[in-house]
Amino acid sequence: MKVSSFTPLYLALSLLVAGCSGGPAGEQAATDLAENDAQRSMLNAFVEHDNWVSAIHEEPSTFADLAGKQRPALIALHKGDLTGALDTDGLSDSLRHRTEAELARLHYRLARISRFTWAAILSEYKTRTGKDAPPKVQNFARLAEHSGWWGPSPSSTALPTEMQAVQADLETATAIELIALAQKPIDTLENKVRLYNPLSHQALLRAYQSNLPETPEAELSSLIFSGCATSTRPNTGSETHPYFCIDGGLLKAAGFESNNPSPTLSAEDDRQAARDFVGNVYAAVMEWTKKSLSSPENPEGSALILDLQLSAIYRTQSLLLLCEYLLDADRPHQAIAVALLSQDLAAPKQINHLNSPIVFAILAEAKLRTGHARAALDYLEVLVADFPEVTGLDETVGDLVVLQNLNRLGDSKEL
Repeated sequence: MKVSSFTPLYLALSLLVAGCSGGPAGEQAATDLAENDAQRSMLNAFVEHDNWVSAIHEEPSTFADLAGKQRPALIALHKGDLTGALDTDGLSDSLRHRTEAELARLHYRLARISRFTWAAILSEYKTRTGKDAPPKVQNFARLAEHSGWWGPSPSSTALPTEMQAVQADLETATAIELIALAQKPIDTLENKVRLYNPLSHQALLRAYQSNLPETPEAELSSLIFSGCATSTRPNTGSETHPYFCIDGGLLKAAGFESNNPSPTLSAEDDRQAARDFVGNVYAAVMEWTKKSLSSPENPEGSALILDLQLSAIYRTQSLLLLCEYLLDADRPHQAIAVALLSQDLAAPKQINHLNSPIVFAILAEAKLRTGHARAALDYLEVLVADFPEVTGLDETVGDLVVLQNLNRLGDSKEL
């Protein structure tokens, strides 16, 4: 296929990354490891492993065909505009599943932040005032125990009647209605502090989750710009999102095994071990990219990968999946280390083709769980501009920050 047959579409997409300079911090980690043969020996498997990026490189016409049919949605997805992609006219079922799975994934993290924030509010109130929190605050915290679960909530907490009604109000609402409800307080504390529904993001997770297929999807439109190499996972409703591809693709090629992470990540929540692993992954991708783009047989595929930074997107999304695994495995310090090395250094607080929305939710959860609520707030505020439904959660975390600084002198210090 000649490049001229899809040049207009290709240029339209490549303009999305025009002017993007710099790159994720992990590139330096890869450079630092370039001379370490022992650490690089595990990377050979990556060069040959199947994935959607290498498929585009080998058959660029598949991308041209997809772009010809779904150009507006691809442009939105490429730059991290999930709501824009979902609102695209004529969106195919596979790209709708792709987008709704990403939104479910995002709200799963935000729902966990809601649960952890309310638990911290209860603890901080006791610490700062020497008294139990007011009954209203305790009720909201009990409600929040049911937030942040991909499958059924394991909480056995009995809810007061008024809290049961709050929970029921969300069950029949559409995603559009839930987005509006998440921005409105449902109560106040002492007529000053606005209280938002702790289950707003859990309800949004359920709304998007309910539309996902129960069988894996393997076409390019289902995998594009993701960390899944060749197929999504089934939506069982009992584990986590269909793009939680941590046992295959790039991570597997780099030596990671979810049932035994210690050989690659150490047995503890060790930041440096995580940084070393990221360096290995970057080196693998750089090695594959250099080999592929230097091949004279396929200049069209090479041009797509280079100008749309497809291998960088695949690498970044794979590492963000690892971050999610680390958070769920109670390794928040490692999650922070990996996420920070995955960020686009040219725009660390901006959603773009490398900084997908999930990275800011990951960092917010990890910072909150390591006692840095103020830093978590900074990452949530990045999301508020594109996702107004985060407004209530952002304000709730802000209330936690205020509470943490009661009765303190001098510089504030997080939990």
